[in-house]
Amino acid sequence: MRAALLWSRTRALQICMFLLLVICFAQVLWWFVDQRMFTAEVTEDALAHYQVDVQAAAELLATGTSASEIEMRFPHLDVANGHAIVDPAIVDGLSHSERQRVRRYAWEGGFFLAVLAMAMWILWQTIRREADLRLRQQNFIAAVSHELKSPLASLRLTAETMSLRGPADPERRATLVARMLSDTERLDDMIHKLLDASRLERGKIELHPEPVALGHIVSEAARELKERASERKVEIEIDVPHELEVLADPVAARTVVRNLLENAIQATAAGGGGRVTLHAHRTQDGVHLEVKDTGIGFPPNEAKRIFDKFYRPGDEMRRQVRTAGTGLGLYIVEKLMSGRVRAMSLGPGQGATFDVWWPEAGEDV
Repeated sequence: MRAALLWSRTRALQICMFLLLVICFAQVLWWFVDQRMFTAEVTEDALAHYQVDVQAAAELLATGTSASEIEMRFPHLDVANGHAIVDPAIVDGLSHSERQRVRRYAWEGGFFLAVLAMAMWILWQTIRREADLRLRQQNFIAAVSHELKSPLASLRLTAETMSLRGPADPERRATLVARMLSDTERLDDMIHKLLDASRLERGKIELHPEPVALGHIVSEAARELKERASERKVEIEIDVPHELEVLADPVAARTVVRNLLENAIQATAAGGGGRVTLHAHRTQDGVHLEVKDTGIGFPPNEAKRIFDKFYRPGDEMRRQVRTAGTGLGLYIVEKLMSGRVRAMSLGPGQGATFDVWWPEAGEDV
């Protein structure tokens, strides 16, 4: 309901801006036509005045006045063969002046319309971006509420089960405890993302690059998420040489790798399961880590927006059911990267690939 109301308000503002632009265009067009008509009238009045002088000169010629005297009295006339006419140069000058005025009015009106159109376009885009951000914020709140509710409900159910059934066999108790730990890990992970996003927004995070073993970070992230991936029918494959070292902040690098892997697991699980592959190798640009999944993918034209804060591709209501998340993971990835990051997908249902590049430890940066 709120999203629909926000969209209707945005659409109303856009319609108002369009109507204002049309009114301004009509006003400028009328001003141009009016000025052109006025300029033409001024030229016609001048020519009519000259024609009166031509008639007066003809009467003077009829009374025997010499041609030189008439030309002296009427410098804008030429007398030849006993006839007086308006000097062609004067007529050409009037026509040239009229054309110059019309061109000037056209340029001034066109410039005004161009500036107005540019201002309206900027305002239009600003309103759209603001509405889009507000919609994503509302979706974020709904997603966070869902993310908080699910593990809390699971924790409560597990605690009630342990309380009502009393002491259980060690295996059963271990299963329940593992479930509670998994739920608390989900809560802790989400809270960390919220805090990281808030600190990044305020510029409170300082990065201190140092040599970091990429293989260790990848293995650690895979180990932490292995159980969650297995429950969601996602297989993780790692091909990262242990000797690869990158120049990065250790905490930031771990966060980047974990968020990318977590995002790939969620996308793959939403597609019914599959495989997530992490491959790293040296390149001319440093160390390249590729995180590739067989998940739901995204439209190729959304590759740049995928890292925007709160942004998640596709229909929000449908996506909220199929995939979890707050829309902060990839935003944090881009902000924490000391190198480059890129997202690619051939389209919905065709998986996605996330590429990151770090400087290799020991390189001059």
